[in-house]
Parts: sequence; C-alpha cells; structure tokens
Amino acid sequence: MDKGDLRDGAAVESKDEFGVTYDAKIVSCLCQPQTDVAPSIKPVITFNQPTGLYLFGEMVTITCTVTEDKHDKVFEFYRGIELLHDSKTATQDSFDTVPFGAIYRGGQYRCRYRTSINSRLIVSPMSEAVTVTIADPQKMPVISFDETTGVYAVGETITMTCTVTGDNREKRFHFYKGLQQLPSSPIITNTNTLTFPNTSLSHSGQYQCQYRVTVQSRQFDSKKSQAVTVIIADPPEPYISVDPSAVDLGGAVTFNCTSPGDNPAIAFYLHRQGDANHYGVKPAASGVNSVTFTIRDVDHSEIGSYTCRYEALINGRNLSSGLSDPVHITVTEKKHVALAVGIGVAVGVTFFLALLGVCLWRKGKKKSNSETRNAAPSGDEINENLTYAVLNLQTNPKRDCQRQRDTSHAQSEDFTLYAAVKR
Repeated sequence: MDKGDLRDGAAVESKDEFGVTYDAKIVSCLCQPQTDVAPSIKPVITFNQPTGLYLFGEMVTITCTVTEDKHDKVFEFYRGIELLHDSKTATQDSFDTVPFGAIYRGGQYRCRYRTSINSRLIVSPMSEAVTVTIADPQKMPVISFDETTGVYAVGETITMTCTVTGDNREKRFHFYKGLQQLPSSPIITNTNTLTFPNTSLSHSGQYQCQYRVTVQSRQFDSKKSQAVTVIIADPPEPYISVDPSAVDLGGAVTFNCTSPGDNPAIAFYLHRQGDANHYGVKPAASGVNSVTFTIRDVDHSEIGSYTCRYEALINGRNLSSGLSDPVHITVTEKKHVALAVGIGVAVGVTFFLALLGVCLWRKGKKKSNSETRNAAPSGDEINENLTYAVLNLQTNPKRDCQRQRDTSHAQSEDFTLYAAVKR
C-alpha cells in the first residue's frame, strides 16, 4: 500500500502474520502521532481439561482471556495457522468461551483478539500455544460365561470374562449387575475374570462389564458391554412310590417317579442307595411328567432303599434335580410254597407216626407168640423118638415188621427157638 493511500476515509486491506486479511477504513494517517492508542495485550488460552488430554470424540471447551482491556473485542481461535472460530460479535468481556463440541484432532491451539480504538484496528499478539493430545478411543468390551447358555444350577461356580480386542493399554476391569458395580470382595477377581464360587438363586440377573485406562493422569472408562443374562435354576426334587414294598421272591416290583415343577423332564433315573451308578434310566414321553421302573425276578440282592431323579431342559441346558426321598423294599418267600411245605411236613410226620405205631404193635404181637411157641417142652412131653436141635438166629431190624411166609417158624433177637426135626 502506498503512503499516498493513507488518507482519512480511505479503504485499505491488510494481512497479519498468519495471512489473515482485514478490511479497514483509515480515519487518520498512521504518520500522525496517536496518543490515545493503548498497547495490545497478549491473551491466555485455556481448556476445560487442564492437561489438554482428550479422548477421541470428547467434548471440548476453549476460553480466550484478556485482562486490562475494556474495549470491545472480537476473539479468534486457531489450531496451528488454521482459523477455527471467529466470535464475530464484539464484546467488552475479558474472555470468550467457545464449546467446540467433539474434538478429533490434536495439535497446538492459540487465540488472539482484535479491537478498534479511535476507529483504528488493533490486533493483539497470539497467546502462548497449548498442546492438545487426543487419546485413542476405547473399545466396547464383551462379557461371556464359562457356560455358554448362562444357565447354572444352585451351588455351581460361575466364571465370567470381560474381553477387549485392539486395546493393549493397561486396564482395570469392573463388573456390574444391573446398575450396581460389584464389589471386589468376596468375589474373586483376576485381571479380566470374575468368579462366583458358590451360586444361589440371588445371582440370577443381567451382567455387564467395562474397563478403565489411565493416560497422563486422566482416567477413561469404556462403554459398558452388552448385557448378558444369568439364570440360576433349582429343579425341585421328584416324588417316588413303590408297589409292593414287600416283594415275593422271584416276583416283580414297580417304582413310579414323578417330576413336579414347570420344566418338563427329559429323562428319569432310578438309584439304589449305596450304589455309585444309577440302577436304570428311562426317557420321558412328551407331555408326561412321570415314568415307571419295573424290576422282575426279584431276589435278595435287590433288598434296599431306592430314590430317583430327573433331568430337565432349562434354557438350552440339561440340569439334574436332587434325589427324591427314599423308599424301601424287602423280599419274602412265597406264601403258597411255605404252606405246601408245611402241609407236606405235617403229612410226612403223621405217616411216620402211624407206621411206627403199626410196627410197634406187630412187634409186640410177635413177641407174645414167641414166648408161647419157643417154650421148652416139659418132661412129660418129651418124645424120645424126636431129636431136638437148638437154633440161635440173629434178627434183621429192617425185617422185623415183614410178614413171614411160614408161621410155624418164628424168630427173635434174644430167644432160643426149638424146632422138631424128624429122624
């Protein structure tokens, strides 16, 4: 611009050190001394985060402040040499705060202001630069369980894991049930895992996790994971009945096992107390909540107490119920067999006694005959023409009661028999 153009009322165009062009109207020549122009003051730029560290996409607010200048001012904000914002409207305030919204780029930020004194444009020096750092955005974690269905039986151990992919910074994990952050005790925590060693029905619910990183003394929390649901199931014990409880040896016994509850059983198991394995298993028919177990040809090895249990499909997982109360069976001899044996024994004893009585009667009769027939002849009866022989016979007890064909001959265990012998 030529000096000849510096006349009052002339329109001029100028550029500052950053290449910003301003249009102004000369109201007096710069060559004339100006005694009422105040020196410009360097402003100060500040951020809502004093460290200047922001998470990618985080909201940022910048303030440009100047003191001891009561003139109307228009503030300008720069990143490097790029003009980011011009307040446009002049203000007498000593500062201007601008909410820039989400920030995605780091760099050096500065500000300055311009004012008009006696119709003269005055531009302040740039503020000292403040460096803004953008931290990498955090990933959304994923929560999972060691049991993929999320269904557990009462007393089982739950292990949940919070997993982050693509973020290698040191992290601290937090777990939530609903909106409540879970305490570290008595839960076992180990980096990104959480364990419930002994579950109860109160552990049912929705769970989430998140993680925290620390960058330049600032802590950043990730978004919470998608919620997952834990179901703690406690299938009620079944009922068992037995018919009959006293079983005949070689007979049959029937057990009936019934599942209560809303979850239909898919299989039933019969157990005998003291045995490690189940005694029998039967699938459940669709829509039927009970089955029967029959043991045939029962012997004494089946004596004992029996219980049953069932498996139910709950949200994709088979869970077993507890054992029912026990029922007891005994094995007895068949009644008709015992009766027949008793009758047989009675008949046998009666027959034996009758036979013994007959034998004793006949034996007594024979003894009487022997005493008469075996008597030695008197002297008057001795016939000299006869020769007498003495016979000493041994009797056989088994033949005592047998009929003798010759009644003229008799035998005795302890008598001498006389027989007439013809010459």
